[in-house]
Amino acid sequence: RPKSSITAVLPYDATKTLLVTIHDGLFILEGSKCKRFESQANEFLIKANANRAIVTSDSVFVIGTILDGVVAVNKAGKILWKLNSTNFLQNNTILGMYCDRANNVWLALDKGIAFVRTGSRVKYVTSFQPSIGAIYGLDKYGSDIYIGTNQGLYAGKIGSLREDDKNVNVSLVPRIKGQVWDLKRFGNQLFCCNNEETYCLTGNNITIAAPVHGGVCIKQGVINGQE
Repeated sequence: RPKSSITAVLPYDATKTLLVTIHDGLFILEGSKCKRFESQANEFLIKANANRAIVTSDSVFVIGTILDGVVAVNKAGKILWKLNSTNFLQNNTILGMYCDRANNVWLALDKGIAFVRTGSRVKYVTSFQPSIGAIYGLDKYGSDIYIGTNQGLYAGKIGSLREDDKNVNVSLVPRIKGQVWDLKRFGNQLFCCNNEETYCLTGNNITIAAPVHGGVCIKQGVINGQE
């Protein structure tokens, strides 16, 4: 049984209720029986001091804390996402929560209001390994990802970006260094506009498409019937 105060009581299913405690994590209440809800979030919640909680229309439990922002947990106990002041919340103290008709979550904070679009497939990538500089262009082709930066062209595999990853691992394409201004794909050809030359990448093959320095934009067109 929980030893600390219960801060929220949420419906789990037709016969069970989820109890959110301030210092002891999550519990399931069924009739007169109470047992710990085995969740990835328990250790986090014990340290962060749960303060508010809601359940969304798609049965996700969103729990706000005093010390470390907000965490979302599904009915299997898996953490779906976490937000705090290190990744876009204004501060870490959650004082109020609301789920609207579109299943978005609104958070009242010590400093302002935050809006979480829970149905979006957009993910935040907080950092790259290694640090890649300023991004000027991006191309995804199958599982391959190419990122043009002021340091050069980086390549990696988007398949390595799991739901719980905080970083994307990419490496510099050795031949293409320095400022990349633009990336454009036509079919299986990727054109990279660089300060030195404009390159064409086809698979692992790299050729010079144009020797002109400082290309900043490339377009596909038809001139006199010729592509």
